[in-house]
Amino acid sequence: MKSKIKKAVRKEAIIAIVIALALSLFLTACAGNGQDATVADPVPGDTAVADPTPEDTTAADPAPDDTVNVTEDGERVITFLLTHPIEREGIWSSLDMFTEETGIIVEVINVPLGESRTQIPTWAMGGTLPDVLNIDNTDTFNWAQMGFIADLSDLVERDVELEFFFESVLENQLFEDRFYSMPFYANNLAMYYNREIFDAVGVELPTTLDEVLAIAPAISAAGYDVFGIAAGSTTDTTFQQWPFIWGSGADWTDLDSPQNIGQLTFFQTLVENGWMSVEVTTYNAGDNANQFTAGHVAMIVDGPWRLPTIVENASFEWGVTMIPEGAGGFSTVLGGHNLAISTTADRELAWELVMFFNRPDIMQRFCEIDNYVPARWDVAAASQVMNSHPMSGFVGMMDYAVPMPKENYMEISDAIIRMLQSVLLGQATPAEAASEAAASIELIG
Repeated sequence: MKSKIKKAVRKEAIIAIVIALALSLFLTACAGNGQDATVADPVPGDTAVADPTPEDTTAADPAPDDTVNVTEDGERVITFLLTHPIEREGIWSSLDMFTEETGIIVEVINVPLGESRTQIPTWAMGGTLPDVLNIDNTDTFNWAQMGFIADLSDLVERDVELEFFFESVLENQLFEDRFYSMPFYANNLAMYYNREIFDAVGVELPTTLDEVLAIAPAISAAGYDVFGIAAGSTTDTTFQQWPFIWGSGADWTDLDSPQNIGQLTFFQTLVENGWMSVEVTTYNAGDNANQFTAGHVAMIVDGPWRLPTIVENASFEWGVTMIPEGAGGFSTVLGGHNLAISTTADRELAWELVMFFNRPDIMQRFCEIDNYVPARWDVAAASQVMNSHPMSGFVGMMDYAVPMPKENYMEISDAIIRMLQSVLLGQATPAEAASEAAASIELIG
């Protein structure tokens, strides 16, 4: 059957008081988890995309009526919030395959991730939530807590082979120990490095933070910045700090610990010696990647979503490897997206789309095309692409991927950003900055 994917228009005609209530609810209960509008996947770069051809149709009103998901011609319909741009060929072409296999029409409502976080409460207040929601992995907790998405535990128990999923990925599907979403895909952070700089300088690739500092003078003497991170005033900074906080042996609950002070001292040492530019305090992740592709910096931290940009713009040989080990071991942060079903949807019908994307052959196909890590370890293990450079670097980091805090995320994030920036700008010592951050987090209710 020919695919009939439709791109539906978002309904805007909700009265001002409803919008105000929805946004207030969102800011109170949801803003603390996940990334802001500059971050998608949960990383930068994918959110600033206009809705493609929004004129085609109007989003269906999900309702408990048995006929709401059936057209006049008797065709079944699912409305699907997709927070990925049309350039993500693997996801979009998989929707065509779903319709061809099932005969179910998918009406896609394409909204950038940041915008979707304010749009979802508005839809919920107006009774117009899409059937299936593609959400950031930090948002399942929020939407479940607010009553927007359905408990899927019975369906998961009936149909899903949980033993094949990465354990950390499954953790982000839970609210009060119940499943409210299923994984769409995973991702994490690894280290990109400029092979030509290392070859020219004659130093080995570092595997620990101490080794980074040991080779820094030689790389700097050759005219390059040694290390690069995002350290501006966006949640890109927090996302890239987690591997170093956790790798030190600390967590957000003990930022004033000697372990966290130690990892801050690593970055202080880089800046004070001119081995990392203080300009990183103005960078988001995209800015940091631009410095790498321009050949200015030997090593940066970023995710697999950055691969197309680096392939296109880097004129040198590069590689991907594990983030150097801290005093507490190797670590990275777990990113990715989930699929949830709204409380107003036909659960069984919507579940067909969720299970389609969790089917091993489909997951392998779209993850290989779009540079995502499969949420299932068996899919990653069976994929030649995932076991080959550069994706193998990210798949290898999945064993060390840690989920982010689910509650009060923005408050935690703000404290971490201030902590890092104050050290890099010389406004506070690592111990002072760590103490202030810990005190700020202690005040969070």
